[in-house]
Amino acid sequence: MEVNYETEKKVIESLIFSYKKPISIYQINKEYEQHCGRPIPYLQLGFTSIENFILSLDESISSRYS
Repeated sequence: MEVNYETEKKVIESLIFSYKKPISIYQINKEYEQHCGRPIPYLQLGFTSIENFILSLDESISSRYS
């Protein structure tokens, strides 16, 4: 399955903004996996960790996780 940075960003953005409080990286990945049926494909997107991938997202997104 091909992954696309912008598509993954939109999915994660919708998950993060559905929470009223900051959300942990663990919880983001758990919610993503429940929604998409697989963990965040950060390696396929060229990142060495989920945290690096989340930090690459724009500031409004990356500032919402704890």
